[in-house]
Amino acid sequence: MRYRVLVIAVVAVTLGLAVCAEEEERTVAAYTFDQVVDDITADVSGHGNSARIHGPARIQADGFAALRFDGQDDYVDCGTGESLDLRKQVTVECWMNADVVPTGEVGIVGKGIETWSLTYYTDGQVWWYINSGGNSTKASIPLETWVYVVGTYDGRVMRLFVNGRLASERPLTEPIDPGGALYIGRRPAADTFFRGAIGPVRIHDCALSPEAIRARYDAASQRQVRPMAAVESGPALVGDGWELRVSQGGAMQVTVGPDRYLVTSRLSYPGDTIGYHHLTAGVAATGLTVERQGDRIVAQAAFEHYRLKRSVGRDRHRLVVTDEITNTSADDVGILYRHELIVPQAFEALHLSGAVQSASHQTAENPSLFAAQTHSRLAFLAEDAVFRLQLQMAAQHNAVKIEANRVALRPGQSHTFRWALYPYAATADYWTFVNQVRRDWGVNGTVVGPFEYLNVTTQTDLVDDPARLRAYLERKRLGVIAVNPWLDYDNHNHLTGQPTSRDEYRRMMRHVRDAVHAVDPRIRVIGCIEGNLVSLPQGLVDELHRLAPDKARNMYLFTDAQLAALRAYELPWKDCLLMNRAGKYLYELYYRGGPQNPRPYIAIAVYAAPGNGQHRTWMDQARFIMEDVGLDGLYIDQFNMAFADSQRYSYEAWDGTTADIDRATGRILRRYTDAGLVGAAARRDLVQYVLGRGGYMLANTFPATADTQALRMHRFNESEWYFHPETMEADQEPPLLQGPCKGHFSTPIALGFRPRGTPEQYTRTIMKGAITYLRHGLLYYHYGTNLPMPGDTGGGDYGAINHMFPITPVELHAGLVIGQERTVTCISGTHPFLGDQRPTVRVFDLQGLPVEARAAVRPDGPHWRVELRLRDWAEIAVFE
Repeated sequence: MRYRVLVIAVVAVTLGLAVCAEEEERTVAAYTFDQVVDDITADVSGHGNSARIHGPARIQADGFAALRFDGQDDYVDCGTGESLDLRKQVTVECWMNADVVPTGEVGIVGKGIETWSLTYYTDGQVWWYINSGGNSTKASIPLETWVYVVGTYDGRVMRLFVNGRLASERPLTEPIDPGGALYIGRRPAADTFFRGAIGPVRIHDCALSPEAIRARYDAASQRQVRPMAAVESGPALVGDGWELRVSQGGAMQVTVGPDRYLVTSRLSYPGDTIGYHHLTAGVAATGLTVERQGDRIVAQAAFEHYRLKRSVGRDRHRLVVTDEITNTSADDVGILYRHELIVPQAFEALHLSGAVQSASHQTAENPSLFAAQTHSRLAFLAEDAVFRLQLQMAAQHNAVKIEANRVALRPGQSHTFRWALYPYAATADYWTFVNQVRRDWGVNGTVVGPFEYLNVTTQTDLVDDPARLRAYLERKRLGVIAVNPWLDYDNHNHLTGQPTSRDEYRRMMRHVRDAVHAVDPRIRVIGCIEGNLVSLPQGLVDELHRLAPDKARNMYLFTDAQLAALRAYELPWKDCLLMNRAGKYLYELYYRGGPQNPRPYIAIAVYAAPGNGQHRTWMDQARFIMEDVGLDGLYIDQFNMAFADSQRYSYEAWDGTTADIDRATGRILRRYTDAGLVGAAARRDLVQYVLGRGGYMLANTFPATADTQALRMHRFNESEWYFHPETMEADQEPPLLQGPCKGHFSTPIALGFRPRGTPEQYTRTIMKGAITYLRHGLLYYHYGTNLPMPGDTGGGDYGAINHMFPITPVELHAGLVIGQERTVTCISGTHPFLGDQRPTVRVFDLQGLPVEARAAVRPDGPHWRVELRLRDWAEIAVFE
């Protein structure tokens, strides 16, 4: 009976909810901080939820009052008023300005993760929670910038908005759990505190509409307009429809038609108080000279701590800027390196790292900005490894901050930042820029597929039955199979209940290779290795698990007792163990073997660099898979190391470049190693070995540095966490999201989607996932999914996915990939086919089944054009 009651309760909550329009909003608490009397600030909503201030000082910000929090023990207690007990819907909105990325998870506004809360995490993102840590959305925000953040929940979907734009969303149909007091600047469960400023806060017992949120931001953002000076004189470079002029102050103005773009710069230097050298449109910084030298413009200065030499030149269709900085002091020096792109009025369109968003970080894979004005466009692209890896961007009304903020140099050391500007007329769009960069970087190689994982120890009956295997391979038309168990990591043998030895691995993988090649010798059968986690010997695993038992699968830090046990073993990775700020090592605990007899496995986090233990392990594993076992290639997971900070930065040594810098004094706080930076040459070495033997190589994560960018390997990433196709309407256009946009300058592949909805929607969810990726110009690789047969519950067929490969991309667009061999699209229009022969046009619906093609094929010089009518975003067409 209790299950029946629960279902009724959830349905009642869901059906009773609707997004409230602005005129219907129900504000239950509002804090403007205009007045603070006896440490009390009023609730101006009229509900009497006055708040007590514990420490933060009142300040005046851009047009509003705010409170500044010290990150130690400052917070605001808004109490437990009845009007704050929200169970059905909620909106939390605030303005915030973070001073630093926290070392833990700190509260912004909320009752706690277990009820509803906005928090700020170590990944530099704001998180929005309802009821638990598993119900969350997140979005990047910049430092030292006022940001408007809104979290909403309407009983069906939780959404997070940054600066008026939807940043992420997640379906959820639960009543909100009760909670305690409402806090500002504090996360009550962990007692952690926000460092920075928080402006006006409002709480509503409804979900504000996206339109209302956008209108609120637009109205408020007018006060954020950055003044823009004009560069009237100075040396200039002239191109087709554009001019770049450098002022005597070092700023650059790009003029495209009637539109102007101003790029200013500032570089920090240390002292009792941080100082900055500015490159502006006005008076030159002390000692700065600007002159034309041949076909380049050079600005240089010898400052107290370092020397700067900026060189600007034309490279065909683009402008290339290099900033060489040399430490001329006797001490290590840290530098906050920042540019600001300013236009006269609000941007007509703006893409940061591909997505339409207000901030981006951890986007070395797509280190770009695309800005639009009425008559022109200008794009920015970071190219050197340090700038790409450290790049952060933040947009305001008419300006974007672009910075690298972890740079340090030893005495005498130099680093050259390299970046490019792409000027365009108004006919260009973001995809024009993407396709030009793809040509500039040489990344348009042939992509094969479809792809799938296959576990030899759980699918033995399939591998051992030639007829079934043939039917399976032909139904999916697979081009690449990554076989499991992995080598040395996650290598549980489900037949024996034990880890897979190398002898077992050799025997099993040769068997599956021969079975697959007997069906189709063109299918590439590849082995799998892990990029940054290594399994520990079983005896050590048993001891470590005994010292910390009964833990769920997760990432953990070693306890002191575990660390002592670890050090007693001679391990080949002692020179590359990933150490956090507290001197602790990170490990992964997971279980295999089923719920009745789970077997613990432990893998320790490491990083590769030339010649270290993990680099040697990679090369040994690659040789074993390629030369001993005789597989066709290699898959490696978590390859670029430019993802989560907790698995990227190691504090046992300094790489000579990466450091935290005190934003108050400009001095170096701590030095450490960026595994994404130091591992670049080791990654290139591994790829060149596999390709040099004629092998196929595939990696999870797109390139984050130039070392492997143009090598003829395949890359994808896991972006299924960014969207929810099971909740999309059939013909709904998916949004442009940061995760999939990371693939725009590499092989345009996305690792599929594992449906989390109802079984009857299984095939539809997969196909809508494929359409979502195609919205980003990406093609679909399977992620361990098998479609039920047509006619079965949730059944269908693989449809367009089976016709996407091979393809050599020529252009990517929204909902369209144009290749030399085929064109794939999910939008109507007139599209090219670049083959010589007249193409066949195939159209597939959301069940992956063929439907009538409404298309006219006409000659177009040596090629063809197809006039196509589709049900946009609900059908996929392939010309081949």
